Amino acid sequence: NAQAQATGGSATGTVLDTNGAAIANATVTLRSKTTGQQLAAQTTDAGSYNFPNVPVGDYTIQFEQRGFQTATQDVKVALNQESGINVTLQVAGVASETIEITAGNEALVQTESSQLSRNYETRQVQDLPIFNDVRSLSLLSPGVVAQGVGVSGQGGSVGGTRPRSNSFNVDGVDNNDPVVTGTQTNVIQDAISEVSILTNNYNAEFGTGSGGQFNTVTKTGTNEFHGSGFIYLQNQNLNATTTSEEASIKRGDLKEKPRLRDPRFGATLGGPIRRNKLFFFGAIQHDPISQEGSGVAYRAPTSEGLAQIANLPGASPFIFNLLRDNLILATTTTSFEDVLGASIPFGDVSVVNPNDSRQTQYQINIDHLPGTRDQFRYRLTSDNISALLPGSGNAKFNSSAVQASRLFSATWVRTLNSSLVNELRLSYRRFKQDFVLQDPAFNTFPTLTVAPLNLGLGPSSSLPQGGFNNSYQIYDSMSATRGAHTLKFGGELRFLIFTSRFLQRGRGDYVYSSFEELVTDAPPTVVDLRGVGSDAFAGNQRKFYVFGQDDWKLTPNLTVNLGLRYEYLGSPRDAALQALNSIADVPGIIEFRAPKPDKNNFAPRVGFAYSPDFESRLGRLLSGRRGQSSVRANFSLSYYETSQNFYINTVPPQFQQSISASAFNIGAPFLQNGGVPPTPIPPITTAAARSATANFMVDPIEPYNMAWSLSYQRELTTGTVMELRYLHSAGRHLPVQVRLNGGVIDTSKLVIPTFLIQPTTTQLQELPTLGSIGLDIDPVTGANRRFPARLGSSGFRGDVTAFLPVGNSVYDGVSVSLVRRFSRNFAFTAAYTFSKTIDNSTNELFSSTVNPRRPQDFFNLRDERGLSTLDVPHRFVASFNYDVPFFNRSDNAFLKNLLGGWQLNGIFQTQSGQVITPQSGIDSNRNRDAAGDRTIINQNGVEGTGSPVIALNSAGQEVRLGDAATVAYVATNPNAQYIQAGYGARATAGRNTLRTNGFNRTDAVFLKNFRFGEERYNFQFGAEVGNLFNQRIRTIGDFGSPFFGNQNDPNRSNLFGIGSVSFAFPTVTSPLFNNYSAGNFSGRTLQLRAKFIF
Repeated sequence: NAQAQATGGSATGTVLDTNGAAIANATVTLRSKTTGQQLAAQTTDAGSYNFPNVPVGDYTIQFEQRGFQTATQDVKVALNQESGINVTLQVAGVASETIEITAGNEALVQTESSQLSRNYETRQVQDLPIFNDVRSLSLLSPGVVAQGVGVSGQGGSVGGTRPRSNSFNVDGVDNNDPVVTGTQTNVIQDAISEVSILTNNYNAEFGTGSGGQFNTVTKTGTNEFHGSGFIYLQNQNLNATTTSEEASIKRGDLKEKPRLRDPRFGATLGGPIRRNKLFFFGAIQHDPISQEGSGVAYRAPTSEGLAQIANLPGASPFIFNLLRDNLILATTTTSFEDVLGASIPFGDVSVVNPNDSRQTQYQINIDHLPGTRDQFRYRLTSDNISALLPGSGNAKFNSSAVQASRLFSATWVRTLNSSLVNELRLSYRRFKQDFVLQDPAFNTFPTLTVAPLNLGLGPSSSLPQGGFNNSYQIYDSMSATRGAHTLKFGGELRFLIFTSRFLQRGRGDYVYSSFEELVTDAPPTVVDLRGVGSDAFAGNQRKFYVFGQDDWKLTPNLTVNLGLRYEYLGSPRDAALQALNSIADVPGIIEFRAPKPDKNNFAPRVGFAYSPDFESRLGRLLSGRRGQSSVRANFSLSYYETSQNFYINTVPPQFQQSISASAFNIGAPFLQNGGVPPTPIPPITTAAARSATANFMVDPIEPYNMAWSLSYQRELTTGTVMELRYLHSAGRHLPVQVRLNGGVIDTSKLVIPTFLIQPTTTQLQELPTLGSIGLDIDPVTGANRRFPARLGSSGFRGDVTAFLPVGNSVYDGVSVSLVRRFSRNFAFTAAYTFSKTIDNSTNELFSSTVNPRRPQDFFNLRDERGLSTLDVPHRFVASFNYDVPFFNRSDNAFLKNLLGGWQLNGIFQTQSGQVITPQSGIDSNRNRDAAGDRTIINQNGVEGTGSPVIALNSAGQEVRLGDAATVAYVATNPNAQYIQAGYGARATAGRNTLRTNGFNRTDAVFLKNFRFGEERYNFQFGAEVGNLFNQRIRTIGDFGSPFFGNQNDPNRSNLFGIGSVSFAFPTVTSPLFNNYSAGNFSGRTLQLRAKFIF
């Protein structure tokens, strides 16, 4: 479909006579039913016509040619879809010269395009239970699964791809966050006209993403005034308690459910400024949320205890004043702590932090139709959010998050002649975000933590931070019809001006081993770090795309789709700062220079759509008449852009450093003297530079996905279509986090055995000791004294973290889906997908402990190949919209108003659980990283159970883990499936071998309409219910929450489920390994709504 658009759709087809011959130079007129817009085209010698980039909506199409009867038909133009209308004209006779074709007006069977897509109209966007998250609509499509907990990105996994590879557009404007991916600007739900989601295989016009293309268009004005006033309401009394709240109420720790007030309200209005010529649409929405955040509990001295400390020899008056003025102290004594030899009263403190936010949005759309040749469209989207973020120890350390974003576009569609149309679009996006302390007096106050007491004091260690980005887009394309070819070619320039301000631990991050260590103002012994250097990273980029697409209609029922796209993504400006570290170069091994951009990103697209027209009885049974079925196949190669987060996290030491107190030989008084000074230590020698180097930017290779699909669509009844589909995709050059200077694993030395039962002394005496096998383990601490590393011999002492383009994935999926458009009061969709996803990596950053971001062996990714974190073998989802027909036409006004006007809408979904990697929790293979170290698999063990091990010496005596005399390990539970791999033992379990619980849930919307004024006006009341049956969905993710489709939703007050960063759940030595009792599980969520619609 060469005419697929980010902002509209197309109407195309062929005009034939009764003998099947093409009718040339026929006049085809397309007229909008709502705006009166009229477009005209002429058929080519092959009988083809095309209307590209038509605004979505309802139209009437008319076909005229001298000597033939005029034909008219209703047609619905959908976003990013081609409405194929092929017509056969009858020879003119004595009878009426105009005939009406009554075939369905929406092209559910795609006979012209091999592109895979699913569209959601206004009613589905407004009435399905998606809780203001239109991205969740993607989960209704075949081949799309809810992304696992801890997986970055938004929109779900589409055809086995990482959610980071999804791309988002609003009214043709790029809406992708350049740092963390996902959307930047939210759109008012009641202002959305249609959402189109293209999956994996799409035409050459679409790029910058290889998973799903999420295209949203907002409403437009018409010749009639239409609008609405609305309110959506949530509060704690409407929602079920979570399991954690229930337990707290039962213990008496919580008297009632935490406060939640969320009244989201607004209005829309659209209509004519000048009938048939100039139209407007506007919307505004305000969402003030007041809620209690998660509570924080810690132990602190009472006021009497703090007064006693002030009089103790060695106590710092400076620290006493700091604690007295800033820390919330305990009011009752529950324990006594030894401080400087004195027994000091301490008590428990529980602080519930506020989690309030305010969001204001508006939408302004103008459409101008000065004549039949020109269309002008102007769109402005605004989204402003402010939120309160808690600090530690006192409300004075709270901070504010302020976010403002704008999207603007101006589009000019010019019909040059009956077969040539040009589109020019100028777009602008601005996004600004600031995290600032509410009290500027604490801008330099460090973050203090006393680990044994869980006591924190100060603002978050990541503050202050912020940034902005301005994106400018220039897009132009030309659509042409030449004979049997429908052509489209064009290009786009994007200029990104982007600055991120972030300096981790910029105010100092100090973790103390005891309260005494703090009150004596000694240097902290757990963490004593401060980030120094520049906090500003400029990610300015130039992007350039060109594409060409040809839809070649070989026969009236066979169309070949050919396309080619090229993408160029320049390197962020400050990536060149890596050259500052060139003094650390090791020629031929590692060289610090500006990364070179990837310049060979060509993306071919090829496919066909064939609509069978068999004459035999069996053929007609399988395929129906022409246009009632379609066989489609295609291949596409699509790139997605490298996130700037990878560049921001790999800056050189000359730009940013993390300095410890030991670097300045600082003693007491530590905090009184300012802690670690904010002074960089310039690495002016080669040795110093190499020792300070912690990161490396490689030359980027843009990740891409190759996808093959074969599908069969069949119209079962008018308006109901079934599709069978097979999709295969393969991801290449996916980013993987590795440590270039990580330890090299010598598997021949991982020989310490693990027994299920106590071995005999004779067995043990024949075994080598841990100290003798060459792993060089410290006999006291178990630490690694010396270990060979790739870059260590050249003087590099850090890990040298890099994101290498060495990841790959493979997906195979078979799906069957059913779509029934709204007819006779009922619409329905259903999709079942059976699939398998294999990869060697999924997460790139520390977003999850259950699926580690780094491999077990940095230099053997083949050992990581296994089920992907995104693997969901079974998924079924169904949705429906139903207008209860009873009493709607009753003459009894009482019965009509009471029993008529009901609507039922719902979504049911179920899918397999997420796979996770059971872990040993220690650096078993001694490569200086415990993040990915797996376990030993016991093939006869009880499924899903884990066990720690005990270290034994040659005499059979228990010794501490890491003791050099260790000769063997024995499992404490011989019946466990996953057994800890001790130091020097070889892990045998694969990656992602434990599948967690799946889920099923039902969500619904119940609506009651009170229509009056000849049904022009409507008061609508209803309830949106998430998790209708109040299930406690015990999974590791938050699939019991209404925000299940968006793991990054700003309105989420808690992460329910087990959570992505629970170290206990995936670690076999923990009593909470694979234990769902550790989770916090939500239940039913209810949102009330009321609207006045006219």
